[in-house]
Amino acid sequence: MDKLSSIDLTSEQYKVLLKLVALGGWMGQGGVMGSDETIEDVQQLVLSYSKDFGMQDMVTYDEEINTFSPVDELNDEFSNVIKEYEEENFWDQLIFRLANRDALRDMEEEGLNEEEAYARFEEYVEAYEDEFEEYDMDNVGITGEEAIED
Repeated sequence: MDKLSSIDLTSEQYKVLLKLVALGGWMGQGGVMGSDETIEDVQQLVLSYSKDFGMQDMVTYDEEINTFSPVDELNDEFSNVIKEYEEENFWDQLIFRLANRDALRDMEEEGLNEEEAYARFEEYVEAYEDEFEEYDMDNVGITGEEAIED
């Protein structure tokens, strides 16, 4: 069995930990980190101390299933954080994937070495950032034989 340790937290520190654990639970439940019972166990442990820190209004307990959960208001707060994260992540991923695709294509077509291809990748990243900042998704479409007709 693992050695048990403890940490001392102020109520404010516990509130931050509570939020972090709830967000981590969202990541785990969303499949981002896979199915991991340990995540749920730690989340339940942290949530179970809400009363000790005077934060019982941030956590509910369901006696039927013996489970603690963040209250809806806390989930709503996380919802905004999650939306912001997903929005930023979307643009980062789109830009990275398009720049990578184009740099690899140039590497193959022009015989670029890795250093040249990486420099080209960086140029594409900057170009896509500028494009999306100015035009959002207005200029995004599918071209070629398989293009989707309006």
